[in-house]
Amino acid sequence: MHEHYLLYIDVLGFGDLVETAPKRVEDLFEIVASLNVHAHGAFAAIVFSDTILVHNVPLPSNDHDRQYVVMYQCEFFKDLLHRVAGRGISLRAVLTYGPFRHYLLNGTPYFYGPALNNAYRAEKALQITGLLMDEHCHKYSNIFSSRPFDDHWHYVFVTQAIDNWEHQYGAMMPLPRIIVHDTDLGWYLGPEIETLAFSARQAQEHPDPRVRVKHMATLHQYRSQYPKCFAALESNDFRMEAVSTEFDWAAVRAQMLDSYSWASIRRSPRGGSHRRRRS
Repeated sequence: MHEHYLLYIDVLGFGDLVETAPKRVEDLFEIVASLNVHAHGAFAAIVFSDTILVHNVPLPSNDHDRQYVVMYQCEFFKDLLHRVAGRGISLRAVLTYGPFRHYLLNGTPYFYGPALNNAYRAEKALQITGLLMDEHCHKYSNIFSSRPFDDHWHYVFVTQAIDNWEHQYGAMMPLPRIIVHDTDLGWYLGPEIETLAFSARQAQEHPDPRVRVKHMATLHQYRSQYPKCFAALESNDFRMEAVSTEFDWAAVRAQMLDSYSWASIRRSPRGGSHRRRRS
C-alpha cells in the first residue's frame, strides 16, 4: 500500500442540517461538486455524507513534488472555506501522510488505509475548527502560514487575504479604495472575515458548550496569528463593512450566497442491471 497525502474534511453539525434544513444540505453538496479539486488531474476526491477526502494520485518523487501536493491540499480546503462562508457552516479538516488505497470496483469507489484511520481519530479529537496538518506535511508546507497547535499538529491559516491585510497593510482601517477595490482584496477578505464572524457568534451564542469551546479555540488561533487585524475586527463586531467605506460589501455578501447548481448534473440512482458471473 503506497503512502499518500490525505486531506480529511468534516462538515460540523451536519446531522442537525439533515434534520432541520435538508435544502441547505443539497446546496452544500452542489458547492462540493463545484470545487476546483474535481478538475485537477493530480488529485482524487471522495465524498460521503458529511466527509470529503482528497488524496494525490501520482506519487511524489522529490521534495518539490511534496511541497506541490501539500500546497494544493491547503488550496482545496481554502476553496471550500470561501464557498461556504456566509452559509452558517463550519469545517474541520486534517492533512496527514500515510498508507492509503483508493480504487474502483465496477465503478464503485472503495478506499481504506491507516492514514484514513489516523485522520478520522485525529479529526474527532481536535476540538477546534479549520485546518490542521501533521508534522510530516508541515515539513513541506512553504506557502500558507501556520502555528504549532500541539505536539503533533500545526494549525494552518488559509486566510491569505487577512495575511496581506495584517502584514502588508498593517491592519489599516479603513482601507482606501486603491487597496481594497483596485487589487480585488475586498473580494477575498469578505469571506474570510465572515468565517471569523460566524465563529465569534458561535462562541457566544451556540447552546452546546462543546461547540462554543471549539469556536473559542479557533478565535484564539486567529487572535495570536493576526493580533492587529483581530483587534480591529473584534472592536467592530467582525463586520467586513468596517474595513472600508469605499467598497461594495453588499456585492460580496450577495456573491457568497450564489447558487452552485450550475456545477453539477443531478441524476437519480439506477438499480443493478447485471452481475459478473464466475467462469
